[in-house]
Amino acid sequence: MSIDIASAVSRVASEPTPFAAPPSPAPVRFNFDAGWPCPATFPIDDLRRLAARSLDDPTVLGYTSVRSDGQGAVYAAPDFPARDELALGDPRLREEIGRWLGRRGARSLTAANVVLTSGSAQAIALCAAALVDPGDTAIVEWPTFPFAVRSLTIKGAAIARVRVGPDGLDVDELQCLLSELSARGARPRLLYTIPTHHPPTGAVLPLEARQRVLALAEQWNLVVVEDAVYSDLHFGEAPPPSLLELDTTGRVIQVHSFSKILAPGLRVGWACGYPEMIERLATVREDLGVSRWLSRILASYLEEGRLAGHLDEVRRTYRHRRDVAAAALRAGCGDAVEFELPGGGLYLWVTVDDSVDWPAAREAAARRGVAVRGLETLAQADLPVRQCFRLGYAHLAETELERGIAILSEEIVAARTTPS
Repeated sequence: MSIDIASAVSRVASEPTPFAAPPSPAPVRFNFDAGWPCPATFPIDDLRRLAARSLDDPTVLGYTSVRSDGQGAVYAAPDFPARDELALGDPRLREEIGRWLGRRGARSLTAANVVLTSGSAQAIALCAAALVDPGDTAIVEWPTFPFAVRSLTIKGAAIARVRVGPDGLDVDELQCLLSELSARGARPRLLYTIPTHHPPTGAVLPLEARQRVLALAEQWNLVVVEDAVYSDLHFGEAPPPSLLELDTTGRVIQVHSFSKILAPGLRVGWACGYPEMIERLATVREDLGVSRWLSRILASYLEEGRLAGHLDEVRRTYRHRRDVAAAALRAGCGDAVEFELPGGGLYLWVTVDDSVDWPAAREAAARRGVAVRGLETLAQADLPVRQCFRLGYAHLAETELERGIAILSEEIVAARTTPS
């Protein structure tokens, strides 16, 4: 008799993955659902050169920098024992990341402040494992990155939500929520927030609001997990200082990654915070660290000072594609949609007018090969779903953006049930 999978696996394994999207009625030709970087921006020549050079040191293909003399004796770098390399990651890359972050925040950060992870998603998962026990309350934004919610629920957290408005996290609502939780006897353990170029809304939390968040975190003894993966993708004025930069009490853990700023296939990210907190994240990891080869390549890339120039190029590319997508949407839809031009990130956050039958328009566009990300996937909650969608513009060429948005616009206008 074949195994009954439903009864054999855990509750979590029985739930749909956040990767899951509604089945498409036709092959997807214009994938605006995705949050993918542009392949044309990947620094392939530099990575190829550094990959070859890194192999001069054969230990980059091992677990650690432990060396053998060929006669049975092994040697480890005295300042970075093997345990630290496995738990925290390659010391050179951690040092370079700390130096890069420290320069931006005018503070001293070293390898001790950084743990390497498989993208920012694993960094979030480590935060959940280190900070949450079953039954604890975790506060997240609404809408938010669904994998963060999944990591927290897998660890047994009770999820409480705070709305994101035009200026980011609603700090007044957060303050009220903390009081309500306290009155119910629930102690929140952490706040997960994306304060800079929030996906999907594009909102940037103002400096004063960031300071209020940190003050509330200190008052209620919260750890703040700051997701900064989009923070370097600004198209004009730089955003306010990060929560990590403003933190003076050791309660901020910033998660970040090379996925959006270099290439997602590298699968190298990190968490940064006070050393005592970073040690706790390393304690709960369940793997043997990220690739030492890729880490060494990236360490050399940072050592050569190439990231700043690369980011300038990436920002120019994404700003142009943002403008192309926005112009196409305005020309095709007119007042059938509303959106603010984001100051950074990879998405337009679009509200469809109530006069449009948005589910019908979305289905019709899907039949013509156009996919967008609806709010229901990002909400991760039984909450009212508005007529909104996220449109990812970064990975498609200009002509593809215009063609796909023209199809989407046609269906939105055609689904208008009342005159404009």
